[in-house]
Amino acid sequence: MKDFMRKEKELLVQLLNKAAVEIESRFRKEMRFDLKDELGRDAVTEADLLSEEILIHGIKNAFPEDRIISEERGILEKGGSKRLWLLDPLDGTNNFRQGIPYFCVTGSLWMHGEPVVAGTIAAWDRMELFLAIKGRGATLNGKTIKVTHVSEIPDAYVSIDSGISISQRSRAASLFSVLAPRVRGVRLLGSAALAQAYVACGRLDAYVNPAGLEPWDTGAGKLLVQEAGGSFSRLDGRDVGVDSGNLAACSKELHKELLTLAQEVVD
Repeated sequence: MKDFMRKEKELLVQLLNKAAVEIESRFRKEMRFDLKDELGRDAVTEADLLSEEILIHGIKNAFPEDRIISEERGILEKGGSKRLWLLDPLDGTNNFRQGIPYFCVTGSLWMHGEPVVAGTIAAWDRMELFLAIKGRGATLNGKTIKVTHVSEIPDAYVSIDSGISISQRSRAASLFSVLAPRVRGVRLLGSAALAQAYVACGRLDAYVNPAGLEPWDTGAGKLLVQEAGGSFSRLDGRDVGVDSGNLAACSKELHKELLTLAQEVVD
């Protein structure tokens, strides 16, 4: 099994890098964008669409029978293939629009309801590439990564996100009020996929999102965190699949206590 998913991994790495270069070339430059919600909080930029085209075109050329779900274009190739790609061409679009260097391109291949290859690349000048293959561990720029072993909530450095809608932001505010007095620090960073990668490499002890994430937000993070030795679940402990929902990603030592605290918000 030495070559397990070798072609898929090589393609994903190539496409993530190509998309990241395209995005970085447009960072902090004048851009066109459209708003996707009435509140003006969710936008799609030219960079989102160009990145998405790179990813989809590359996958369809290499694996024409595979199914694809991508943030901007939705479900493509609704056939019976058991292989499904989940893509977010630019996660952290609002950071990108504001000139804040914290956003990424992320993608994963799922088979039989589980991710088998996953990658997330920080799409500015650092170009850090997080990569995982099922059963082979997780890496950052080729070096093995692991989650932290922080076991006590007061020692935990945690990231959350606020979501888009008023109800999502209300839940996030409630979660902040629950966590802030109890943990070492809480940060709202603005890219769910990159925060999950940061949990995988130990920069964050936990990432919690009570607002609800889409499959492309968590598709790569699940494999990255689990292959790095962490826990990845819904806030009620259920497994994360190809569906929408809340999320807790953290070390195994923190998982039970973190879910207990989060229940104060989701109940």
